[in-house]
Amino acid sequence: MKKLFLFIAMLAIGMMATAQNPLSYDFVVQKEGVPSTQIYDRVMDWIATNFKSAGGDFYHDKESLTLTKDAAVDYEPGGLAISCYKGTLTYKLKVQCRDGRFKVQLTNFTHANLPKNSASCNLGLLLSEPQRLKNGKYDEKVWNELKALAEAQVEIYRNAFENMSFDTEEDNW
Repeated sequence: MKKLFLFIAMLAIGMMATAQNPLSYDFVVQKEGVPSTQIYDRVMDWIATNFKSAGGDFYHDKESLTLTKDAAVDYEPGGLAISCYKGTLTYKLKVQCRDGRFKVQLTNFTHANLPKNSASCNLGLLLSEPQRLKNGKYDEKVWNELKALAEAQVEIYRNAFENMSFDTEEDNW
C-alpha cells in the first residue's frame, strides 16, 4: 500500500513539474509625454478601424484604461498531409494604457479547424510547448506553424503600435 501511495505521489509531482502555460506574448510600447487617456483613445480608434465588428467581442473600460478584443486569423497548413488542420487561430488582444506607455498582450491562442474536417485535427488551446494529441508528429508540425503564425501577428501589432503617432496639436479641418 505504501508503494502504491508513493508511486501515485511521484506521478503527481512529475505531472506538475511538466505543467505548461497557454501560449502568450506581451510587449510594452513607450510614448513619452503622451497622457494615458490620449493613448487609450488612439488605440481604441485603431482597433475600431482595423477590425471587423462582431457582437460581444470588444471590451473597453475608460476608468481602468483597458481594451480587450477577440481576434482571429485564418490558418492554411503548409502541406497536404496536414490539410485537415485548415481553420482559424483565435486569440485575445489586450491593451493596458498608462502615462507615456502601454502594454499589449496576446493570449489564449486557440486553433479550430473547419467544421467539415476531422475533430482529431483540432488542437484547441495552444500551450507553451507542442503536444502530441491524436495525430502525433502532425500535431507537433501544425503547432510549430501556428506558433510561427502567432509570432507574425505579434510583430504586426508591435510595428503598428510603435509607428502609431500621437499628435498633440488639434486637427482643424
